[in-house]
Amino acid sequence: MNWTLYIVITATLTALLVGMYHFAFYRRYGDGWPGKMRTGDPTYWPLIIGFSLAFAMAIAELILDWPARVTPWMIVGWALLLFGNAWNRWAYRTLGEHYRPTAHKPEGPVVRVNKAPYKWMRHPLYAGQTVYLIGLMLGVDADVSWLGLAFFLPPLARRVWYEDALLKIRG
Repeated sequence: MNWTLYIVITATLTALLVGMYHFAFYRRYGDGWPGKMRTGDPTYWPLIIGFSLAFAMAIAELILDWPARVTPWMIVGWALLLFGNAWNRWAYRTLGEHYRPTAHKPEGPVVRVNKAPYKWMRHPLYAGQTVYLIGLMLGVDADVSWLGLAFFLPPLARRVWYEDALLKIRG
């Protein structure tokens, strides 16, 4: 694999994805200057960058090292990718108007969602994202791109801890 090209493709895709996610979140949830949307949330940027980097690494590896044949693990990966995406969409739709891309919502009462899938697990959105990325890594037959999870999982763990701490403080 051409490592220089891999790094260039990964960096380009990461920058595009971070910009796209932030713009989409700002358009939907921002009120005024983009900085207001994420006030008080130290996990916003690390989580977006970590997810985008892991995704971009897998796509760059797929572009530069196209698999010679389809393996059973690749089929399992694509199934996990589809399942993770469907699970994520279900969790997102269950939250409805209560979803925010940040972990900080300073005004208003705390709303607890107790419908499925939230009655089965505490953070189904994050579980869906993780299953999605693992499926992507398996689906593209990644070798190096598994390291991308090292950029996603620590910010994700921090977000989970941060959200749980906020819920304890706010009731």
